[in-house]
Amino acid sequence: MTSRLLSTRRSRSPAWLIAGAAVLSLVPLAFLAYFSVSLAADAVRREVDKRVASTASLSAEVVRSELVGLASLVDAYAQRPTLVRSLSRARRSRADSERIEFHLEQLRAAHEGVFTTFVADLDGRLMDVVPATPGIVGKDFSFRDWYRGVTTTRRPYVSRAYRTQARGRPLVVAAAALVRGGDERPVAILVAAYGLGHLQRFSDQLGMSQDVKLKVTDHHGVLVTSSGETLRTLVSRRADRRVVAALDGRSGVLELETPDGRRLSAFAPVPDLGWTVTASVPADTAFAAIGELRKTVLATTAVLGLILVAGIFLLARALRSRRRAEDAALEQAAINEAVLEASRDGIRMIDPEGNVLVSNRAYEEMDASVFGAASNGSPEDRVEQLAVLATAPAEVRRIVERTRDPDYAGTHEIELAGSGRAFQVYTAPVRERNGELLGRTTVVRDVTSEREAERMKTELMATVSHELRTPLASVLGFAELLSERELDRETQQRYLRTIHGEA
Repeated sequence: MTSRLLSTRRSRSPAWLIAGAAVLSLVPLAFLAYFSVSLAADAVRREVDKRVASTASLSAEVVRSELVGLASLVDAYAQRPTLVRSLSRARRSRADSERIEFHLEQLRAAHEGVFTTFVADLDGRLMDVVPATPGIVGKDFSFRDWYRGVTTTRRPYVSRAYRTQARGRPLVVAAAALVRGGDERPVAILVAAYGLGHLQRFSDQLGMSQDVKLKVTDHHGVLVTSSGETLRTLVSRRADRRVVAALDGRSGVLELETPDGRRLSAFAPVPDLGWTVTASVPADTAFAAIGELRKTVLATTAVLGLILVAGIFLLARALRSRRRAEDAALEQAAINEAVLEASRDGIRMIDPEGNVLVSNRAYEEMDASVFGAASNGSPEDRVEQLAVLATAPAEVRRIVERTRDPDYAGTHEIELAGSGRAFQVYTAPVRERNGELLGRTTVVRDVTSEREAERMKTELMATVSHELRTPLASVLGFAELLSERELDRETQQRYLRTIHGEA
């Protein structure tokens, strides 16, 4: 078009030619400026989303590890034979009380952040507490969430946040587990109260290092910790109902209006607890670079309207910047591919029509080792081949049938009958932000060695338990005789020799 104008309208003044050239230059430049701002805004938004989302996910995992680990520790202590025997007796001796207190002291020292440990009977009445708080021994605590949770689920339970009546009255969450007797019937409840100050310090430190504000809410929606705030003001507050309604139990990133202004917040659930972690940054701070970029582009465009040469120069500069962004994107794609190939887990993604979109080397190797030369058969043939090889063919067919549901996500384990190999398979749909289905991803992990280790551990524990039961019973019996009866010196020496020999 420019050539035709120059050849047919030579009589026009140079001003028109300059104006035409300027228009032809500025229109593309205006579009470029617009799209550059849009792309930069999207890139900044994705980066901010990624930063706050990863911080929220990391924090959720730390909270889960801390509290689920505490619940597992309490459950392990609840299975200690000497503690079980002491709590199972209808009438407890002084020695029983000392053993119970000894185990409570050990449990308190075993996990950083535990403020107090105690034992309650099945009616919720407190039997013993460490550190000693005589004023609450015998009180009924069946109204506490830890009591209702552990007696309802019959499993280790992490309670909602509350203010304990133990010495100092700190804010805590409680991890509770049932103590079961020899007939597996519950005889008492073992509880460890974890001080929220420990979580608050973690929230403050991580929030400061990542330049975000962290909040943790429990499964009742109560605000447990909030970076930069005083702990004593939190437990009476609840999470924003708009957040609860928008998330509906899922993780995500929202932009909300708060008393402090608009904030970009990422929400991550804490697995196994029902808690939620929020990481947020002020929207103005997060997107300040976009405003600066917009001002720069507009100013540059205005200058280019007066000085065409400068506009062409800046256009070339913008194109070079775009090229660098594309190179960076290609480099990031290469990094993502390298990370995918470095994974020991087999990863594959297929589109809704069953075509393979992504498949790493680990998946191909597992596929070849299972199917051999038949690894290139049709999907239906491969399913039937896998069912024949598995120890539970019907279960394999049922799993494959469930994956036909586009919303299905789940983890399963498949064991091969001939080789004894075991594979853990996780499958889930992959969707875009707008909810459109992109396909389905499958992650396969070879857990053969893990299952073999678990089997060997079980056998070892059974053997050790069997070998220790007889000498320990003898040691306990003679020790009780020595402690509870008046015996002559010769008998005492004989009992002590027997204890020494059994030990």
